[in-house]
Amino acid sequence: MIRKSCFCLAIILFVSRALFGQAQVLPEFTFYRADGRPFGRQDLPAHRPLLFVFYDPDCPHCQQAIQHIGEQFLLNGQTAISLVSVEKWDKIRSFISVYGVKLKNRPNVVWLLDSAATFIGKFKPLKYPAMMLYSPPGKLVDYEDNANSVFRLVKLLPAAGG
Repeated sequence: MIRKSCFCLAIILFVSRALFGQAQVLPEFTFYRADGRPFGRQDLPAHRPLLFVFYDPDCPHCQQAIQHIGEQFLLNGQTAISLVSVEKWDKIRSFISVYGVKLKNRPNVVWLLDSAATFIGKFKPLKYPAMMLYSPPGKLVDYEDNANSVFRLVKLLPAAGG
């Protein structure tokens, strides 16, 4: 069942990317924090680079990417990191405790639930893990979906305003 739903998600992601490409400007969105409070574009810091990561807790590449982000992006606390999943909070919390330990409780990191499953339609990722680096004004600097390319995104921070 999991393989079938992963396959279906892969097709949806591929079709959305093929038809539209990634969002070149940070779209309006509403996701939810663990305490149920909404989090939207207005909650992002105005003068920091923004990294959005769309991940699936069961995805091995996502697990690797989040660990790399914990190792690399904490060196630059100026980057606002939003980690978004469509899974339920119990799964997200379990994922954080294993793979996101270095990002847990960091002031520049927010873990979010996309309960309405709008990320794909608004941000248009190709596959998990989708990592999108935006400049402070909300322009897409780069998109990456290779877990090992987090290091390349770190090098792009100066271009993103970080």
